[in-house]
Amino acid sequence: MLVAVGGCAHSETGIAAKAPGGLPHGAVDVELLSTGTFPTQPLPALGLAATASVGALIDARRMADYVVGPWQVDPALVVPGANRAITLKDADSVDLIEPLEVANAVRAHNLINGFASDRQDGGQGRLVNAVLRFPDPQSAATAVHDMAAASRSQQTDATAPAVLIPGYTEARASAVSSSLDSGADQPVTVYSYTPHGVYVLCQIAHAPNLDTATTLITRTLDLQVPLIDQFVPTDPADFAGLAADPTGLLAHTLPSPLWPGELPAPPNPNVGVYLPHGALHFQDAPPDVSGALSGAGVRAVSYYTTTVFQAHDPAAAAQLADDLADIAIRTQQAASINGVDFMPASRCIQGKSPSAATTSEYYCFASVDTFAFEVHSADPTGAREQTAAQYKILLAR
Repeated sequence: MLVAVGGCAHSETGIAAKAPGGLPHGAVDVELLSTGTFPTQPLPALGLAATASVGALIDARRMADYVVGPWQVDPALVVPGANRAITLKDADSVDLIEPLEVANAVRAHNLINGFASDRQDGGQGRLVNAVLRFPDPQSAATAVHDMAAASRSQQTDATAPAVLIPGYTEARASAVSSSLDSGADQPVTVYSYTPHGVYVLCQIAHAPNLDTATTLITRTLDLQVPLIDQFVPTDPADFAGLAADPTGLLAHTLPSPLWPGELPAPPNPNVGVYLPHGALHFQDAPPDVSGALSGAGVRAVSYYTTTVFQAHDPAAAAQLADDLADIAIRTQQAASINGVDFMPASRCIQGKSPSAATTSEYYCFASVDTFAFEVHSADPTGAREQTAAQYKILLAR
């Protein structure tokens, strides 16, 4: 099968007539694509959440669109932190972003869900911003009291005064010094918890000094309070009836392969469909990608083994794939390598792994119809095979 990409003329949707003497310009020879052992067919329709716990995760991913990214507070905070972004499903997951004592304090207050975003600046700056949802304002307020008390228990000086967050008298914060020296101008980590209706707004700010840390938190709250007010959360009683995949995008996103004899991994709470801003929390260069998504009219983004972006038309999707490749080259100190065989418009690059400077990470970008997609892998062959497999899955829509 020959499939045209870009603006090739065709007599049947997605299928180009073969030109005498070879492929039409830009055509993909689907039958020759090498997909290795990766799946090439979409998942069955995912239906409804069916359980409250699954529905809570769906709603948390929707809430991600209303969580401020640290790069919006300080443009230098773009380097993914240890967690990058996390969909929080219960109190156990809170200890991925907060000290264990604080996570334990959450348990008594019936956390519904949450979302956290984590970035650093490559130096001493780091900001984690999270929104936690509770059943009612009283539960949220009580949770703040207990979380703040648990956070203060980390302080080596129990008599140290509480940290004040300028402009937010209701915030409860404490500081832990990362230096053996005393004085205001020492590296510090500030933990802050602010009740806001049914939400607790949490920040962890690491900075060269206390003033810088508290300023980061104030700026975060200045953005986060009005943003979360725009979110309309789903009633927990309706969680089980939420559609798991309303547009079918997730079912057409490459899942994790299951090797022979391997047991299925526990479900990753981040896997799902996001609105455009929510998807930025998972990107390496969110400020740059934000403009590319806006320009392509992206309506939804599906995150699984690959990431699929639904643009407003095929031309926009093709341009988005190119834009994402250009951004990765520019921001990841990457270089172009050969694309995927028999996919002329695909682009692949080799960059440094964010977790290990001595190893490489491989990225591929391509599009089909109104969908652009990206692949990350530690192996160049795997990256190309995943790209080919994702192409085939989207072709089956």
